[in-house]
Amino acid sequence: MLQRSSSAAQPQPAAKPFRDRQCDHLKRQVRRLWRQAPHSLEARALAREYHNLVRRKLRQHHQRKAERLLSRLRDNSRHVFRQLRPASSSFPEPLQSVDAWQAYLDNVADGPAATPPTPVCPVLPPLTTAQRSSLVQPAQQLNRQFTQQEVLEACGRLHNGRAPGLMGYPAEMLRYAVMEEESHEESASRTRHYVLAPAMTSMMNRAFITGTVPAAWNVGLLSPVYKRGDRTDTANYRPIAVGEPLARLYANALNQRLLKYTEGERIRSPTQAGFRPNMGPCAHPQLG
Repeated sequence: MLQRSSSAAQPQPAAKPFRDRQCDHLKRQVRRLWRQAPHSLEARALAREYHNLVRRKLRQHHQRKAERLLSRLRDNSRHVFRQLRPASSSFPEPLQSVDAWQAYLDNVADGPAATPPTPVCPVLPPLTTAQRSSLVQPAQQLNRQFTQQEVLEACGRLHNGRAPGLMGYPAEMLRYAVMEEESHEESASRTRHYVLAPAMTSMMNRAFITGTVPAAWNVGLLSPVYKRGDRTDTANYRPIAVGEPLARLYANALNQRLLKYTEGERIRSPTQAGFRPNMGPCAHPQLG
């Protein structure tokens, strides 16, 4: 009687090109120390060092990929965008046409008429003239134009490995569009030039001043993700809308500016714990 080997029964994990011998060696040290003294300070410090190393290696790997992609983009742009185009998924034959999804998506978008929720908190009294004037002056900072530093900070908050939008470019192209570092022999310092930062800043400021965004930012790539049940039934799929990375970058910069203002001026209600820095559901364990 033949027995299936364990290697054939269990799928092997995908290779990670950014991992090298340094990562593997440090990972073995972490496992060894964690078995000897779990939850000790030394084990936690070594695990933190390992995770920082992996993140640094991954960041360098994405930057090298972005540099190669930009180089190919200058040489053969058509070939690059053909590679960035997402591969078509294999849906069952009845669901391969757009018309098969139209009625289902229209129903999802409209949905049943929602009943307005009953307020559970007392309505706050209106602001007095003195309170309103005290908030106007700090709020002027919300109307200033974006700086390149704000745009670069928003780029750092974009996530890697996420699906691109309809135009096909990933967020890594915005994050790692950096020219080679130039070393100055006199000061022994290095300067990094972000190629797309001026263009992204100008585009975001134009959208902020005019109050309108490019039409491409309002178009999302809708991907049905299978959940369970019959694969030929559209109700067994969850539609996921993926927007353009530039639109996510603009929303991220706006959200960060509003977050700094509302937290600095203490405008938010003290009973709100969600979507706030260093807070969460555990901040109000007594609320029922």
